[in-house]
Amino acid sequence: MKIRSLILAFIIISVNCIALSAQTSKGKFLIGELSYIELLGNGVLGSTNLGYSTFQNKSDGDNDNDKDKMFSLNIVPQAGYFVIDNLAIGLDVLLATEKVTSGGEVDYTYNSTFFAVGPFVRYYVPTKKVLPFAEVNYSMGSRTYKSEFDGNEPYTDKYAIKVYGAGLGLAVPIGERVSFDTVAGYHTYVNKDKEDNESNERFVASTIGLKLGFTVFLGPN
Repeated sequence: MKIRSLILAFIIISVNCIALSAQTSKGKFLIGELSYIELLGNGVLGSTNLGYSTFQNKSDGDNDNDKDKMFSLNIVPQAGYFVIDNLAIGLDVLLATEKVTSGGEVDYTYNSTFFAVGPFVRYYVPTKKVLPFAEVNYSMGSRTYKSEFDGNEPYTDKYAIKVYGAGLGLAVPIGERVSFDTVAGYHTYVNKDKEDNESNERFVASTIGLKLGFTVFLGPN
């Protein structure tokens, strides 16, 4: 009975893979939503964390158990069109937010919002099990930092940003038109103060991370 179940599961997965492969033909559309998880870097791409976390600075003899609280979220909606079989061109939108709140005696909050948009190109390798793919992307936008410290006036900084990179991924079918995507990629982030019109001083960082999410394929069969 177990062998029959395994065979049936293998047949279903194979059929889904073949059906999904047909969705990457010329004239089809893809709509996806991914989230970025940073593995190596400094948190510039919408924070290394997704969700809610706490943290504290400790030293010998310090009995302060108060913890700062951090909420962070990033999503990458995307839409593309297959200009030829297996090759899609479209737009990425990078959205991220992060908020840190003090848990100690000193009252402070820190907010960061991140928005960028730009083109991406993705090529799928047609196979019968999973669909490997490669992609490149380039986005431009802005990032805003706002902080409030111990009742003082809020302080705001605004920056122009650029993000570009490349990645390799796998699309695992979970239906005829839906895949779960895992993308391992390398990105470079460029940050420049919007009010700095005299110099070209900028902050540049590179990160390695994963993007996880779902893609829906649309269009006539």
